[in-house]
Amino acid sequence: MQAISSTVNAQGSRPTSAAQARTAGESAAAEGSSNELKPLRVARQNWNPDRNQQTADAQRTLDYLERMSSQLQQLKNTLSAQLASLRAAAASAQLAQQATNGSANGTADRQLQSLDDLWRQRELLTGGSLDSQLRFSAETPAKRRFSIRGLDSTALSSGDRETLSFSLGQNRSGPVTVTLEAGATLQDNVKKLDRALTPLGIGVSLNGAGETVFSTTETAWTQVRDALAIKGGGIRLPSGQPLRAKTEAQEEAITPAGWSTGDAAALRNTLQEVTQALEHVRRVAQQVRDTLERAKQSTAQAADAAWATAFAEEFGARAQQPDYEVYAAIAPALVSVNRSRVVSLLTLK
Repeated sequence: MQAISSTVNAQGSRPTSAAQARTAGESAAAEGSSNELKPLRVARQNWNPDRNQQTADAQRTLDYLERMSSQLQQLKNTLSAQLASLRAAAASAQLAQQATNGSANGTADRQLQSLDDLWRQRELLTGGSLDSQLRFSAETPAKRRFSIRGLDSTALSSGDRETLSFSLGQNRSGPVTVTLEAGATLQDNVKKLDRALTPLGIGVSLNGAGETVFSTTETAWTQVRDALAIKGGGIRLPSGQPLRAKTEAQEEAITPAGWSTGDAAALRNTLQEVTQALEHVRRVAQQVRDTLERAKQSTAQAADAAWATAFAEEFGARAQQPDYEVYAAIAPALVSVNRSRVVSLLTLK
């Protein structure tokens, strides 16, 4: 402890051996630099796993949207050229031009097929983060929204008391039942259905237009569409044996399978659809970029905050250790610390 007392005297004034202590402190600090950085590395490695997965899904979705945008742009160029070619052919009526049109039709058809294939791979290539309406969700799986015949808002806002029984194939829990009371409001019946169908992975809500909307994950949609069965009480739905529900999915934002290049009118309609789809895809892609940028900033802030907390805890723990190297590293920093500096730091915003 004699060396320590020669570094910092009892009155806390500047010691005569400050230069020597500073040299020793710098040496000790250099040796401990890797340890001081350890909390920073740990903090940046201990990210929230859910956040990491969300960021990965967002990046995959952005890659997918950029591929979709590229293919839509190529198709738009082909269709525009083909329409121009048709106009030229109509003006000149040359057979050679008709042959060129046939070749262009083949190119457009191949591009349409490629685009449709890409659209059908949406769930796989985006990690289930992009739904059929091109809505991106970073925190919950993409949903497929649909309606069920006999359970629309009109039926749910009227009618006598009825018990409905829902089942979903042999591999899922069920059946589940819900009783719709006479005189109950539409909102009450929708809430009842939503609670009852949760075990089947189905949600129920009202959209902005007051229409009843059912939803399930994109992954579960095929099973819901093919296996959901309902037994009613003869009021809204038939009684007796459960019957397969008549579901109808909301129209998808992009429907390449329904686009055609058969004639000039079809080309113009398809070109309009492609142009609108391209604008839609680009808007969503920008939203995903914004999401990634916010996640990047949030992660950096969280990492810095975690590092500061870890460093402060480690610094305090080390300062309690009666070790010469610790005091030699701390003393030079404390020599020039005075009240005015501390106050200045605390008032920073």
